[in-house]
Amino acid sequence: MLLRLSLLILCLPLGLQAIDLKPWFPRYLEIQSQLSYFHQRYCSVDSGSTTIEKSQKNDFYTGSLELAYDDICGEVEFTFSSTGRHHLGPDNAQATFRYQVLDDVIGDFASVVAGMTVRQVFSLSLKDISTLFHGGIEGEAHLAIGKEFTCYNTWSSRMWSVAGLGIADHGSPWIFGLSAFEVNWYETQRFRVFAEANYGLGEKNLNVFVPFNGYGNILHQSIDVGIMYRYMFENDGWLSLTVAHRAHAKNCPKQVNFFGVSYLYPFGL
Repeated sequence: MLLRLSLLILCLPLGLQAIDLKPWFPRYLEIQSQLSYFHQRYCSVDSGSTTIEKSQKNDFYTGSLELAYDDICGEVEFTFSSTGRHHLGPDNAQATFRYQVLDDVIGDFASVVAGMTVRQVFSLSLKDISTLFHGGIEGEAHLAIGKEFTCYNTWSSRMWSVAGLGIADHGSPWIFGLSAFEVNWYETQRFRVFAEANYGLGEKNLNVFVPFNGYGNILHQSIDVGIMYRYMFENDGWLSLTVAHRAHAKNCPKQVNFFGVSYLYPFGL
């Protein structure tokens, strides 16, 4: 059954890049299987000092598997995409490894998790300005820190942040960050507000009129803000709805709107 489910998740076109970077792990030896769909649309692109009218609608489909064992956690993810530049095809595949340094659930002052992600970006996606990829092979190091506030035997709210540095097989490095605040209602409903930033350290402005080969050499900036609502069913599955908007953009698509839906189903080994 596990093999069939793994093949289903990795082969069906359902989702967006959504690796789990928060500083808490899922339950011990419980596989987190998730299918996701994200829609993205925008009407213009920032190109340094000018704005270029360019309308595009994009769809992203992702399957992922995550497993925690003691103080380590691993996740694999595969994404297909369909954009204004290409029909449905492979977007990227990535693997993430994380290590729990501190855990406030067992009495530490905060939860701290260090990790790294390795990503293979396929050519169709790398050459599309809609996705913020920098090279064919990418590596990211990240550190997450957070604090939970408990009520009875569970958490009622929590806040956390992630900071990271990325490099690719060509171009300049980039930095990224995410901050979030979450509220938990009786372990059946959750609400999250978040902001995510990506800053490329390249030297060039984006030129949409020449062949594009990723953001590796582009001095790009983006800040996305959004909300997410999660609901747990009786079978312990979680349905999530996400809405986000790009509040700041430089040398990348601007005023981007995002809508996402995902379903996470956990099961033990």
